[in-house]
Amino acid sequence: MGAYNFSFPRVVNGIIVSGDSINVGVSADGSLSSLYVNEQKVEEWPSLKEVISAKEAKTLLNNSLKVKLNYSKQMQKKDNKHYDLLYVPVYNDSSYSTLDATTGKWSSLFGGEQSSVVVSHPTAQEELNYLISTKILDVKDAKAFNGDAAITKGEALKILMNSLTYFYEGRYYYGNETVEQTFDNIDPKHPLFQLIERAVSAEIIKAGDKKFDVDSPVTREELSAWYIRVLGLEHAAKHYDIYKVNFEDTNKIKSDYIGYVALANKYGLFATEKNQFNPQQEVTYAEMSVSTIRLAHEIAKKGRYNNY
Repeated sequence: MGAYNFSFPRVVNGIIVSGDSINVGVSADGSLSSLYVNEQKVEEWPSLKEVISAKEAKTLLNNSLKVKLNYSKQMQKKDNKHYDLLYVPVYNDSSYSTLDATTGKWSSLFGGEQSSVVVSHPTAQEELNYLISTKILDVKDAKAFNGDAAITKGEALKILMNSLTYFYEGRYYYGNETVEQTFDNIDPKHPLFQLIERAVSAEIIKAGDKKFDVDSPVTREELSAWYIRVLGLEHAAKHYDIYKVNFEDTNKIKSDYIGYVALANKYGLFATEKNQFNPQQEVTYAEMSVSTIRLAHEIAKKGRYNNY
């Protein structure tokens, strides 16, 4: 791209500080094109005297190491439909875990241990428990949880955004401190403020209305619109007059949602029965869990990765 990029990591006590660095961009003609310094203010660093020995750490790593067989495709190759069989290293039965150098105990790299809550459901048990285990769906009491209960717009958007940006939760982006309030009823003190503003920025929800009702149920046609925007098909979906939808309840779909419903059905994001889409039906936790995982598969197929 006609430029050279150099990264100088921060080193403290002879150890590289993960995430802290000076990044310099130099154009081909030798001029400075970019300079970025990422340094956190840390007054007290953990003492190296308290860490377990390298020998003990190696033993713990060896004892915890397993391999997991995966199908994997090289996404950078256009129109590549070939999958390779690859073994992936897994430590402590998790693909994302770290060994605490002071305690010698395992922990999750992304936000603590997985949830121990397990729920039951006749059709969506696996999907629900996956979302719970990864803390995308927050369930405190398995016995009190009802997978067939209607999910609110706030909770649905939380699951969707956590699914898309799970590993980026809490990450700082330039301009975060100057984010303007989009909706009158969602101010910076609201627990969903950052999540909703990220959804607005990603154009998953629209900023035209003065309020966003987080407590009202989300319908199948509304969730279809969110999903299609995530897939980057908003422009195609807006031309609702070009779609021919043959559901028996097509007349119940609001005209603005025709294109979104047609595409959501095309990609199999929602289950249908007796040729009815039920556009005004309230989405349940079970339906949300199944459909959001189907959405993830479609994103993977398209090679569309969203780091919102």
